[in-house]
Amino acid sequence: MELESVLSQSDGTSVDGTQIEQSFSIPSLSADHVIPFDSLPFEIASFIFEHYIYSSLSRQGPCAPLLLGKICRKWRGIAWSTPSLWARLSIYYQHIMSEMRAELAKEWLSRSGTLPLVIELSSFCDDDSCTCTWASMTPKCEQMLEVLIQFSDRWHSLTLVLPPPSLEGLTLSCSASILYHLSLDGRWYDQSRDFRIPNYVRTSLFSSCSPRIVRMSYLNVDLDWTSVVDLTLESVDVEDMLYVFRTAPNLFKCTLADVCHRRFVTMMEEGLITCPSVESLDISFADGSSPGLFFSAVALPALKHLSYRGHEVLLYMDDLILFLTQSFCTLKSLFVNQSEFEPDTSLINLAPFLSALTDLRICDERYYAGGRHTFYHLLADTNCLPVHLRPVPFLAPGLPYLPCLETFVWEGPAPYAWETLPGLIQPVVADSRDAASRCRPLKAVKITCIMDATDNVPYIPRESLRHLSGYRDVEFKFTARSAGHDEGGLDLWTASVEKPYSDEEED
Repeated sequence: MELESVLSQSDGTSVDGTQIEQSFSIPSLSADHVIPFDSLPFEIASFIFEHYIYSSLSRQGPCAPLLLGKICRKWRGIAWSTPSLWARLSIYYQHIMSEMRAELAKEWLSRSGTLPLVIELSSFCDDDSCTCTWASMTPKCEQMLEVLIQFSDRWHSLTLVLPPPSLEGLTLSCSASILYHLSLDGRWYDQSRDFRIPNYVRTSLFSSCSPRIVRMSYLNVDLDWTSVVDLTLESVDVEDMLYVFRTAPNLFKCTLADVCHRRFVTMMEEGLITCPSVESLDISFADGSSPGLFFSAVALPALKHLSYRGHEVLLYMDDLILFLTQSFCTLKSLFVNQSEFEPDTSLINLAPFLSALTDLRICDERYYAGGRHTFYHLLADTNCLPVHLRPVPFLAPGLPYLPCLETFVWEGPAPYAWETLPGLIQPVVADSRDAASRCRPLKAVKITCIMDATDNVPYIPRESLRHLSGYRDVEFKFTARSAGHDEGGLDLWTASVEKPYSDEEED
């Protein structure tokens, strides 16, 4: 079915939009007087249309080219003859349910000439009233995919959010040699949530594709990982991730969410896997056995940025230390949730691996004291612990731990160990006579104290404020906010300065 048969052929602005409304949900449009525009050369009018389409997608939606075709025959002729207007196609749930879905998609893409294509196909519906089932949606997605595959040689960016069975049994009719970005998401909204642990056959539809940017969730996909530099995987098995690391020599940035262990890891038998180019790793785990398996099998010697989380999974410091030891990397930034590690664990043992660290971000959700502040005392004063309790290897004489630190961010239950902040900037170091040489190059310190309704305001002691006010090159941001509120809060510096002296302080 051609687009011309969908749109009115009259020169007027009265358009029969019944089919369009059903297929693409296009709003009605009333035209203004456009005589000056009609006098423009085709090339200029085409350029204006292109600018309109790509500067107004957020306002007009994915079907803006069809809106232009509703105005008059001349506009329709210009729009239909401008390939760049049709090089981007977004197909959502309501479009997939239309009877004309496949025919319109094919006609749309045919108008794009030979241009690279940006395609998004999503069957996901977040409407609570949606009654569509996995079984009924799968054949509709398969039919749409069969159309999209006909244009695979021009795929530049492909985003698919659909039931995983839709991908099974399909093959590419031609090579997707220019595919740069591939995003695949197998999520669904069934109440059972069984889709989170898929038991379907691994799809080989993209086995010959080698994109540079890859995003995948809840899927098992064969892919040529050779060219991948930026990778995001969600709900991935340790075994699959180890295979990627072994076969992706150019991988640079890697985000792994909810790494799990669902089957026996055979990759471990092949020895330590070294991925030489990864500089950034953001990883979280979905079960307790995955961290040990993953970190004991992988070395990332080029790693500079690490974010490590458990999401209600107990983490062990020994796993992280083993990983950093065998990677022999030079970390520049680190994010950890201190409360996710086993009880009575301090970050002290990480200190020897952070000699080049410039950015440290710590989250702490524990509402009991324990030894959670010991690490911050060590940063302020290396003499606070006996020599036999300090992390090894020992520091060089006269140097503090984390000597290159520029940004320090902490968020956790009130109060913070305010007395350690002056030492965070200018630590007390054994065998050091030159105070300036041991001053860390801090540029920003951000402390966020999370308060319960019954907590007192965690004011900063005046003695600490006096020390900190002398460091004018450091940006301080101290905030107190209620649990569950991510924005706003009380400015603790201002509140502490304006707090009236108590009798105890006046004495």
